[in-house]
Amino acid sequence: MQRTVRLLAFGVLGFVAAPACSDSFGIDDVFGIWNTTSINGYPVPGTVVYEAVSYDTEYVRWVFYDGERCTLTQEVDGLIETFDACDYTVNLEQETITISFLFETWDGRLDGDTMVLTDPADVIWILRRQ
Repeated sequence: MQRTVRLLAFGVLGFVAAPACSDSFGIDDVFGIWNTTSINGYPVPGTVVYEAVSYDTEYVRWVFYDGERCTLTQEVDGLIETFDACDYTVNLEQETITISFLFETWDGRLDGDTMVLTDPADVIWILRRQ
């Protein structure tokens, strides 16, 4: 069961911020609670297939704090687990964020209240700001 949870947790975290139209991109755009709405096209909550294995995924929630620290809490296959080995950096010039999570690096982008992450396995995770 631990391996199942870790696979989902390892799965996604890469994102490159999309260019802002009117406001400049800032670290404050990242702060807060972000709920995962889909993993590789599978809706959350729901059954998520990751690396050919199905997981009953109730939620995956990221929290980004001031001080470049983050946490991930998830309920997968009835097991709730929180991971706090999560740090992030924001590149204001390139409008990107890089997350170091459980010995992996994820990159991604922000578009308003949506965050798009690509994990090391090239799985796309979509998050919405709470």
